[in-house]
Amino acid sequence: METWLSIAARRVLESFYQEFGQYLGPGQDNTAQLEEIAHRLRRTVNESMFTGDASLATWRTDAEQVSLLTYLGFHDAGPSDPDAPYIPTLSSEIKRRLFAYSFTTHISSVSFTGRPPLFCRRYTSTPLPLDIKDEELFADEATLAKTVQHVDENGWNTRGEFYPATFVRARSMIAAIREEIFEIALGRAHKTPVDTLIGLKADQAQLISKLPPCLIYRPGDLANLNLSDQILYSRLMVELELLQNTFFIERLLIRHGQKDTGDLLVASFYMVTFTLPFWTHLDRLAGMRADCEWLVMGFAAPAGGLLCMELLKPTLPNGQHPSDPLISRSRIVQKLSLFVGFLDWVNPSAPNGDLCSECKSVVLRVLDQTLNGSASGGDFTAPEPLLLGSWDLPAQLDFNFDLLDTFDWLRPDVQPS
Repeated sequence: METWLSIAARRVLESFYQEFGQYLGPGQDNTAQLEEIAHRLRRTVNESMFTGDASLATWRTDAEQVSLLTYLGFHDAGPSDPDAPYIPTLSSEIKRRLFAYSFTTHISSVSFTGRPPLFCRRYTSTPLPLDIKDEELFADEATLAKTVQHVDENGWNTRGEFYPATFVRARSMIAAIREEIFEIALGRAHKTPVDTLIGLKADQAQLISKLPPCLIYRPGDLANLNLSDQILYSRLMVELELLQNTFFIERLLIRHGQKDTGDLLVASFYMVTFTLPFWTHLDRLAGMRADCEWLVMGFAAPAGGLLCMELLKPTLPNGQHPSDPLISRSRIVQKLSLFVGFLDWVNPSAPNGDLCSECKSVVLRVLDQTLNGSASGGDFTAPEPLLLGSWDLPAQLDFNFDLLDTFDWLRPDVQPS
């Protein structure tokens, strides 16, 4: 007797051969080329887990995935008649989901490496997938056609429920804003893009206001055992990726001469805060164990560098953030202490393990300097450059993307005074 999974897989195969039969071989009995597509899509993620997110092997498999999708036209799957009502089919929705997932994965890789993206919104027309149930997607055509009754004009489901497509849509929308950020960060614009960056902040605020409530993280979610692990993971990831966009935008604004309003410190504090549960609540998020090295170095480490700088060169009046009472000097010390535990937990032989070990050494030294200075009485003052130089630490942690390199103060020419 066929399982639901085998039935769904057979439907996907049939749909793909109907849509892409000319590319996939003469008959449906030969699935070798279709299996190669699936293999390449999986391999990018698997490669990053074994060789690291910045490795040549990971970038090569990612590039192969992008090349294959564009060859098959997944990037140009917009409706032939934009004015005609869209009737979803298994083929069209699978194509949209695969493209959205691949785009998000690729932009995530760019976030870590700082290499120019191979996908660009200027050359894509594929809409986001509809926010519909998987069961309805794999149902008969009549049932699938009726699902549009439960989708609003923006493509979100009106039932208030969480589906896998809900998460895929949200991450793709966040990645689209980040791709615009990278156009500024990695491009060579002749004019100062301050207005563009401010516009991107407004775009992100509008995106947040339109996200469905099921994707919004709430205090108490970690303790809510009635909340599924999948939804918890999705909410944490949406928060982290939105914060990372803010982190990049604020870093770029400061680089282009704008005043530091304190928003960068807020984003950094919460990037560390929302990364820590992947270690402190590993019992609930055990299924995401393979993501931990990427999460800690892609999100927490850059944010941790700015929190370290706050301890070395304080900017908070009376040790309290003026716009967020939850952010204080003592809270920063607490978060960094847990962050050290997370870094120590990462196996040195794991991908990015060396970078985790070096980062841990730096943060530990900053905490020692901060706490020992406080214990000796009086307010903490930033260490002299000579003291930093005597730490016997790397002159600069080897981040691949300079916007992630928030430990540049380790270099003698930029040490705090």
